[in-house]
Amino acid sequence: MEDIAEGFCSSFAMEVVDLYQERKGGEEKTMFVRNKIGANLNRNTTWLMLAFVLLLGFALRAGYCFQIKASPFFEPGAGVDQYLYDTWAQRIAGGDWVGHEVFWAAPGYPYFLGIIYSLFGRDLLWVRLIQAFLGTCSCFLIFLIARQRLGALPGLIAAFFAATYQMFIFHDGMLVGSTLSVFLNSLGLYVLATALEKRQRGRFILSGLILGAAVLTGASTILFVLIVAVWLAWRRQVSFSLILLATVLLTILPVTVRNYVVADDLVPIAAHGGINFYIGNNPSASGVYEPPKLMLSSSIGLIQDSQTFAKKETGRALKPSEVSRYWFQKGLSFIKNDPWRYSTLTIRKAGLFMNATELTDILNVDITRQYCPVLRLPLVRFGWLFPLAMIGIFASWPLLKGNRLLFFFLVAQLISCCLYFVNARYRLPSVIAFSVFAGYAVFWFIENISERRFPRVIMAVLAGSAISVITYLPLHRQDNVVDIYNLALAHQRKGGFKEAERLLQECVRLSPNFDDGYYALGYLCWQRGRREEAALFYKKALLKNPDFAEARYNLGCLYSEDGELDEAQRQFEMALSVKPDHRGALNNLSSVCARRKDFELAQQCWRKVLEFDPDNAMARQETGSSGKPPPGQ
Repeated sequence: MEDIAEGFCSSFAMEVVDLYQERKGGEEKTMFVRNKIGANLNRNTTWLMLAFVLLLGFALRAGYCFQIKASPFFEPGAGVDQYLYDTWAQRIAGGDWVGHEVFWAAPGYPYFLGIIYSLFGRDLLWVRLIQAFLGTCSCFLIFLIARQRLGALPGLIAAFFAATYQMFIFHDGMLVGSTLSVFLNSLGLYVLATALEKRQRGRFILSGLILGAAVLTGASTILFVLIVAVWLAWRRQVSFSLILLATVLLTILPVTVRNYVVADDLVPIAAHGGINFYIGNNPSASGVYEPPKLMLSSSIGLIQDSQTFAKKETGRALKPSEVSRYWFQKGLSFIKNDPWRYSTLTIRKAGLFMNATELTDILNVDITRQYCPVLRLPLVRFGWLFPLAMIGIFASWPLLKGNRLLFFFLVAQLISCCLYFVNARYRLPSVIAFSVFAGYAVFWFIENISERRFPRVIMAVLAGSAISVITYLPLHRQDNVVDIYNLALAHQRKGGFKEAERLLQECVRLSPNFDDGYYALGYLCWQRGRREEAALFYKKALLKNPDFAEARYNLGCLYSEDGELDEAQRQFEMALSVKPDHRGALNNLSSVCARRKDFELAQQCWRKVLEFDPDNAMARQETGSSGKPPPGQ
């Protein structure tokens, strides 16, 4: 414990003291931080510059948080990740700290959010402001990381890039784990770098605990830990390698044990890895988040559909780990059967990882910009940052000899996206390292111009220009239809039905085969009492996608309410042929059969309901069951 305490104090508190002075050979230097490359800065000037950068970063983030409060996006939308985390955090704040089933997503952020809800109540503005503060802390940590090996001025420039990076600000205002992940990865990188420099066990233990927590917010960090562990072992630092691995695994272990205790299922962290792997590796995959045909795109719908289809294909009930394994195997089968297609897909993913396009999957930054003027400012974009970072990587390579952590971190992030798929959230942690290298690139240009090394500068500019051309290649055209659809749902949640309908009509005009658009129009019309129009839109959705179980279910409900029992029964049965465990369809089919005096079929349906929901009061009453399905069912 003394080693851990010493490591923590030395890594963080003592380094803050170093911001004031550094002694070398007994001589005090009036410089802000130790500087390996000669760009000495006056202590007070650097303090003021850093304070300005951090205040700017927080002001941008706080301004964005207040602006988004007045937008349609303030409340998390049903079905998307924000809604999943929000409802999960509310259960935690309500006292359900353990839960009752295997985690289907990384649990780090929901528990972080649950703690905030417990302390402050469900105040979404407070949550966003806390995340704005965490995002600002990440900027400070990025300064420390750059300063540690490259110097104070590169560190200040890197912190400025991070403070004004558009997608950092954008994600700091969302109820997803990106902000927490960037903070923990930044802190873990910094502490691990000091551990390598000081060679103290306590620092390695502390870095392992922090990186383990980062793994619980985003599994890609585990790849970085493995790469570093192998590198340490190769450098004959086996004890440090084992300490790092052990502490990371010990941090994850309580989650694994919890999953096993509550569900009798061995799931290390979360059970969504298999379906995500298949989304990124299947015959129709494009390298971005595109759920398989017949599956809902929302996180909750995807979880349910992945289970339903796996059970249907295997013909038996499956544990969450078995569902995940099923989709992993399908992805691996694709790789084995079509290695050429997989190779080209992987190259495409690598290209998307380095591309200027921000592949958003929850909110579209361009649409959000219409409601939040902060995002209209000339903020730093990935397309600007990446070419500078590439120059910085080559320029700083000799200086980082013996400490390649930032390179390993980038490699781990790239591999993670290539294994699964690329989107803005998954790429975001890599910007930690890109900011550092871009900061050094700007410093390198300043240094070489001041020393009149113009041939070097010209070559670097030409190289950067070539990289920029590649970065802006139109590799993927993001479909704005889904973003307009999400905006329509946001307006609908706030009671803006007229605007929601206008946007949904725009969706189906732009994409006549967009079945979700017709479905949403049907639901909106049903809400507004326009039943005939609702039925018409549901039928249009089914023309585009005959296996759209939710559309069939809602259409069946309309028929049932209108007394058209034969047609209602047909729609419910067709919904169940696609999703056999659709509880709403089972419940309503049972009721329809009873109204049609087909009591035998009604009983079969009620017993089926009990298989999926043993505590269903209506099913238990209708079957006279004690809560368990009859033998043989």
